[in-house]
Amino acid sequence: MEWKIWPSVEFEQRESLPSTPGIYVVVDASDKVWYVGLSTNLCSRWEGRKHHRHDQLKRTNMRRQYQIHWKSIPIHQLKETETEYISKFKPSLNFTQVKNYTRPNLSADEEFTRILKVITDKATNSPRYRSAVLGYYNQLEINKNDQLNEAISILIIIGYKDCNIIEKSYLKSQKRKGILFRDSWCAHKSYCHQDKLSINPLKIYSFSLNPVLYEFVAFSSISNWLEEHEDKLMLFDICNQPIFALKNPANLQEAITIQQENWDIYYSHFKRRRQLTHEDYIAYRMPELKPIEQLLGV
Repeated sequence: MEWKIWPSVEFEQRESLPSTPGIYVVVDASDKVWYVGLSTNLCSRWEGRKHHRHDQLKRTNMRRQYQIHWKSIPIHQLKETETEYISKFKPSLNFTQVKNYTRPNLSADEEFTRILKVITDKATNSPRYRSAVLGYYNQLEINKNDQLNEAISILIIIGYKDCNIIEKSYLKSQKRKGILFRDSWCAHKSYCHQDKLSINPLKIYSFSLNPVLYEFVAFSSISNWLEEHEDKLMLFDICNQPIFALKNPANLQEAITIQQENWDIYYSHFKRRRQLTHEDYIAYRMPELKPIEQLLGV
């Protein structure tokens, strides 16, 4: 093939292309030609994500290892030369529509279901247990008409590593992509009945799907504890998504107390002021938590 003797750069190094007019050919590791194009400025054409095929090529580059071969051509000969090479090389992508990888905005139900699927995923590199419903409690909240309503709050415990999943969804809700579930997320501060002047508040993320509020709280030893106490678990269904649940929230009390003591030792060792942790919030809510079995009809 003629393009083999042309200069080339790896796809990820495309910004090193020259700022000259020319023809470019995108080829994979097996010498298959995927695209032929022209540009009056090769470097500018491939800068950043400007190229209309960038996303499509980026998604498959790891597997196909694209190279961009190029040849300098006078501007007045570009169109004629491009037509010639397309006819000669028969590149696959030149005869297909550009794929749109823009994800549609998710509704509140869809976003919550997505989160549940992620935190209950049993991928090879994930622990067997990543999350569980601890229990529920009733609380009073003020609606838009300044009226008091009794709401159900379900506490879902996750690992600290999965906290970023919750935070990212919350942050997305503050942007245009998350406009459909913006009103569902809430980040409230809790002092866990501690002196507000002597301690910093803890941020708790909750997702509202009427008439239930779902709170996500981390527990550092969740995977090990759940695996060691499988007999204390049951399956619970939230939005048609199965998730493990504790039969009795009180079963976790001892493990929470031990972890609180570990935090005390940690802060004391480094001579730092004790900060509230998610385990403190679980301990704070524990006395009012009820077994989730009572909500099987929710």
